[in-house]
Amino acid sequence: SLIRSLFLSSSSSLNLKDNRLWDVGGQILASGLTKNRVLTRLNLGSNRLRAAATILASAARSHPSIRWLNLDQNQIPPPQVPLVRKALEGSQLVVVM
Repeated sequence: SLIRSLFLSSSSSLNLKDNRLWDVGGQILASGLTKNRVLTRLNLGSNRLRAAATILASAARSHPSIRWLNLDQNQIPPPQVPLVRKALEGSQLVVVM
C-alpha cells in the first residue's frame, strides 16, 4: 500500500505528479506522511486534489523535514485556496501552487 511504501522509504524526494490521487488518495497520503521522517521534497502536481490540498498542506507543514511542496495544477477550487494558504501560514516550506 502507499502508506506502507512511504513508511519504509528512505528516499528524501517523492514525485507523485500526474497520478490522479484525487481527494481520497490525498487523504491517505497525508496520514502516511506522519510515518516518514526523511522526506524533504514532495511533488503532488496534477493530481486533482481539491479539499485534500488543505489536509496535505497541513501535514507537510507539521512534517519535521519536508521543505518543498508542489501543489500546482490540482484544480483547487477558489474558496479552498485561502484554506490551503492558512494551513501553510508560518511554515518554512517552499510551496508551488
